[in-house]
Amino acid sequence: MFTSILVPLDGSSRAERALPVAARIARAEGSRIVLFRALPLPLTSASLFGQDDSSEWLLEEEVACATAYLDELKASQVLRDLPVTCVVKDGNPARVILEYAEAQQVDLIVLCSHGRSNLGRWILGNVADHLARYAPMPALVVRADGAQPLVSRDPGRLFCVLVPLDGSALAEAAIEPAAHLATALAAPQGAGLHLVVIVDPFEATMRQGAPETSVVDDARRYLIRLTDRLRAEHPRVTMTWSVRSEADAATGILLVAEGGEDMKGASPSSPVGGCDLIVMTTHGRTGFLRWALGSVAERVLHAAQLPVMVVRPRQDAATNTATRATVTPQHHPGQE
Repeated sequence: MFTSILVPLDGSSRAERALPVAARIARAEGSRIVLFRALPLPLTSASLFGQDDSSEWLLEEEVACATAYLDELKASQVLRDLPVTCVVKDGNPARVILEYAEAQQVDLIVLCSHGRSNLGRWILGNVADHLARYAPMPALVVRADGAQPLVSRDPGRLFCVLVPLDGSALAEAAIEPAAHLATALAAPQGAGLHLVVIVDPFEATMRQGAPETSVVDDARRYLIRLTDRLRAEHPRVTMTWSVRSEADAATGILLVAEGGEDMKGASPSSPVGGCDLIVMTTHGRTGFLRWALGSVAERVLHAAQLPVMVVRPRQDAATNTATRATVTPQHHPGQE
């Protein structure tokens, strides 16, 4: 499924934290890796008006340095024996990365960023934020200051991927890539997929006029039907589920994913120690409580200690292509 993996780099050791993750996926999938360095155009007050040639000379020097840097990474131990392509492009980083990824039909973007665990105070590099928001292909974001990513914290249990759902088909678009990635990365301990619905007790009463217990029961029935179908479609993946009552959806997702809270599910093999990866879509509509999955995904992405893979439903691609044409983040070198 992931035949081509793009890793954006900015020359920092923080950004290079994405390399072991991309390499592990590439070895499991037989993928090729693209190391991509975007160089913002050097602008001076003179070059803006075409009054000197310094910008062209500076760009050539930057390209040469960036190429040498990527070649050194290509020869490193972490990428040994993998097919690797090095690409250097000049221009706005978010724009040129997305243009290349779409033109070359990249299947997955793996990048590193940083954040804080407090949901109220999060930081994510401008370029990483833009890619996670607008890339039509999945974007897997890992933290620079976390533990070794995509490695089960307990070798004796399943490699577990959490998929938050809201009852909508758009949210369910995360299930297939999540199951595929879990299967690819699980050896030798086995793959697990944990589906969770977060129910807001206040919205249950205010918006639907139903008691919380009624909405929870609806969510449970939905998850039972869904897991029954998925077990037949993915026999190698252990399917579990839970419903959590929480006023804030992002908080509920993180409590289940990182702390293993409420992970009773429908199977005694539920990963009570928490999950290893979160996979979720950026939009969900007409779900149980119709919480804004896009904004929730953004908050989870910024606050999670775990890697987060953001999946964009196909029907949103055309809208986001138009949006990207008008929304360009301000860039400062080193923020990728």
